[in-house]
Amino acid sequence: MEAGFLSWNYARPIAREYFQFWPDGEDMLWAKSCWAAVEKSGLAVYHTEQEEMVCRSYVGLLALFYQEFAWRLGVETYKALSEENTAEIFHASLDEIDSRLIQLRDALQDRFGLCELYRMTLLSVEAGRQGARIPSELASDYESCFTYGPESMGLPFERAFSFVNGAILHPEELCSVTILPAS
Repeated sequence: MEAGFLSWNYARPIAREYFQFWPDGEDMLWAKSCWAAVEKSGLAVYHTEQEEMVCRSYVGLLALFYQEFAWRLGVETYKALSEENTAEIFHASLDEIDSRLIQLRDALQDRFGLCELYRMTLLSVEAGRQGARIPSELASDYESCFTYGPESMGLPFERAFSFVNGAILHPEELCSVTILPAS
């Protein structure tokens, strides 16, 4: 098989199946921004059909990352990942998912930096939750968080930051989904 590349144009239809957290599509804007980091890191390049499926899995893992962030922030999304979406994400072993989540987080942090990744995810979740408010208005609301750190805003902000920072990434430690033991 010749080398392939899962560009945003090909990832977008997959993302639409997962990113339905907000009716206004704020989450899809975040996903598009993040997919550029996936592309730049090389995680969207494949040489075999199996590698192509791994590339496609990053779309679902990106959605899981977003949902988990919102959950840790204490924000209930308009719509959570469906059981079908969750089953697709967790078709691989937990160790494989853990490894891919770390690769994804590292790619995002390499592209945006830790604080900007936290900031852009927080603003996306809040913009989606609040609907019509624009991110610049939200940025002023959270200025102390960005200036003094998440601990200045309280526990939910600290939980969300620790997730982005990688303190808790293993699938068994995720809070927004329940993983049933394999039968």
